Amino acid sequence: MKKYLLLIVCICCCNKLVHSQSTIKLIPFSFGYTSPVDIENCGDSRLFIVQKDGFIYVCDSTGNKKPVPFLDIHLRINNLNSERGLLGLAFHPAYIVNGKFFVYYTEKDSGALRISSFQTDSNNVSVADTNSEQILIQIPHFTFTNHNGGCLKFGHDGYLYIGTGDGGSAGDPFNNAQNKKSYLGKMLRLDVNHELPYTIPSDNPFVLDTSAYPEIWDLGLRNPWRFSFDHLTGNLWIGDVGQDLLEEVDLEKAFSAGMLNYGWRCYEGDHPYNLSLCSGVANVTFPIYEYMHTPIPDRNCSITGGFVYRGAEYGNLFGRYIFNDYCSGKFYTLFEDENGAWIESLVSDDTSFNFVTFGEDHLQELYTAGIINGTIYHITDTICGPTAFIMESIYSTVCAGGVLHALIDTGFKYQWMINGVDIAGAITDSYATINAGAYSVAVSNSKGCTNISSPITVVDKALISISGLDSFYCTYQTSILLTGSPEGGLFSGPGISGNFFQPDEAGIGTFTIYYSYQNDAGCYAIDSEIVTVAECTGIDDNHSENIKIYPNPGNGIFIIQLPKGITTDELSVWNISGQLEIKIIPSSPAQTFNLNASELPDGIYFVAIKNKDSVHRQKLVIRK
Repeated sequence: MKKYLLLIVCICCCNKLVHSQSTIKLIPFSFGYTSPVDIENCGDSRLFIVQKDGFIYVCDSTGNKKPVPFLDIHLRINNLNSERGLLGLAFHPAYIVNGKFFVYYTEKDSGALRISSFQTDSNNVSVADTNSEQILIQIPHFTFTNHNGGCLKFGHDGYLYIGTGDGGSAGDPFNNAQNKKSYLGKMLRLDVNHELPYTIPSDNPFVLDTSAYPEIWDLGLRNPWRFSFDHLTGNLWIGDVGQDLLEEVDLEKAFSAGMLNYGWRCYEGDHPYNLSLCSGVANVTFPIYEYMHTPIPDRNCSITGGFVYRGAEYGNLFGRYIFNDYCSGKFYTLFEDENGAWIESLVSDDTSFNFVTFGEDHLQELYTAGIINGTIYHITDTICGPTAFIMESIYSTVCAGGVLHALIDTGFKYQWMINGVDIAGAITDSYATINAGAYSVAVSNSKGCTNISSPITVVDKALISISGLDSFYCTYQTSILLTGSPEGGLFSGPGISGNFFQPDEAGIGTFTIYYSYQNDAGCYAIDSEIVTVAECTGIDDNHSENIKIYPNPGNGIFIIQLPKGITTDELSVWNISGQLEIKIIPSSPAQTFNLNASELPDGIYFVAIKNKDSVHRQKLVIRK
């Protein structure tokens, strides 16, 4: 935040704010707050309103403010300057279970930046236990009163991110933002998921660097008053308040390894500011968007970072970053077009000099706070049209058989389509795909307004199969060659070595052998076969592939066909333990005869064909 206006006539080139027709409307939602500076939710329908004077109040889903504060720490804070006070709130992702939340405030005596955790009262979960405070980190900040930062949020990785200002004054006189042995002008990242106040995440970029504090995630920030994480992508958006010329929006993609240097004080935005101590500064991450300060009547001079809208109510805003300039009161949206250019639009020309923060409810609907009039506003769109969005659109490939999900809201109606044609009966918020094609969903709200999502392409999986694997083997058998179709997949399971099944390695038992294959589109398909391995006591390997038994498997009635030149004097059926189950002596030698084994239980057996010269054995499977 800035406490004064800088009236600068801009003569340098930068992204110019292109004014477009206003499309949002601020609806008063909740009243009666004193200098509200933050809006948070804990995962349910309530909103928690942070007051700069050290109180946190709760309002319900209809905007009714509860008379008793959720937290009162007004005697612990320094609120004497316009940028000091109780500044930020973040609920632990498991708050509903552990009752833990975190606050960011300036400490009463010295103005130090203090990050503390609190617990809800064990006897009354509607209020906090003020005696439960545990200080995580305290950062000296006594020289100047401004540039305190004040925002803390949990990322998708479950870690707590904290944005600190550069220590104040103008121009970062101590070069704190570039000093890795200072916590000021940084984005910090802490693991608060243990009993200790915090630990250092093992993948923090400076965890092994003794020349830097290990808590540091990014550096080179001036005053990141408000930042947020995109609920859908996990990207980090930072509104960093500028110095004399520029305001900037920084973007850090999800799964970043950190260690980004946003350039301050060497650069303001992407413009050189003070390069005197910047010889070792390299690979600066410049903002994706910046705008210049402007004189009256526009008076842009101090960005309030916002959120990427991910709610269901207003499809026209979905996916757009919404932010505000505190001095002018104007609201803007920012989005990336198909060519990678960042497009800004003016969406509200409110000149109240009033708005200092944004917040989300549990449905990702957006709110803003008026610090002067103490009012919380619901951000709405003047264009009627729900969000029609398929959640799986964030993936590069969706495979047939997968389930698609639309963004949901109360009172919405849905109609799924494939290749532009309605799918009969597909009228819920999700759809289990069967065939490949271009899927979309039409979403209608209670006002009768309808939007249709962008299509998402669903691709077929490969049709795969396993060959070469029988259903029964004995432990003395080795190296059964398997073939998967299409070629190039992977066999897995007990006894598998490359493309071979080793019964002796698998051991005795019944196992599942898998074959998996990924096609060029990235879709996995898996086929499986069941195989049994037995010790086969009393049965040797004198099998004959020329003896025909059909049907096999069968229900117990079989026809046995012996090869030409072989007759039988005795036919016997043995179980896999080597026990005799049936013995038949034909009245005369024969090559074809019927076998009735219907009284035997389902299982695997061996038929022995004996004559005066030899014994031939063949497997028999009964499956009723």
